[in-house]
Amino acid sequence: MTKTKTHAAKGGTSTVTTHPDPVVNLSDQLFALWNADDASQIEYSSEPAWERAGSDIQQQFGDWQQAVATIISYTHATSPAGALVQLALALDELDSLLSVDVCGAEERQVRQLRGVDEHRIERLIRSAMRAVQKSLGTEFESVRGIVQIYASDNEESWLDDVPKWAQEGRVARQREGG
Repeated sequence: MTKTKTHAAKGGTSTVTTHPDPVVNLSDQLFALWNADDASQIEYSSEPAWERAGSDIQQQFGDWQQAVATIISYTHATSPAGALVQLALALDELDSLLSVDVCGAEERQVRQLRGVDEHRIERLIRSAMRAVQKSLGTEFESVRGIVQIYASDNEESWLDDVPKWAQEGRVARQREGG
């Protein structure tokens, strides 16, 4: 489903792979910003210049990441991969609505919006994400990196085991004569 174009560039050629979904293409750019931010911190963290400009560089990368994420929020996804990227960004946005309240040695999340069950919203989004991810098959690899950044723990869930547990419970109840 992706298209590969080779462009002649000064000093050589460059190959660009594009996806027909504009959200996936934008997510590639967003992922590149995350990678560049990480690499700049690794490369310059021990340099004296980082002490002078490091926070400015990090702020600029953060601004760029937010700008691309905002553009993605206005862009219509045209594939399950694009929808998965938008779900991951929605989950990250939901997480930013929460504050962390420190009580002794443990941290707990506190709702900021009255009457909003953020845990229900999170479960619904994660469930939709898992369904979309499963439907993608190997195409998931095209968005894996950015999804892992914005929805880091979307892999397995105990909810995935509920149907198996229900079946085991029915079998056990039938053995007991119930």
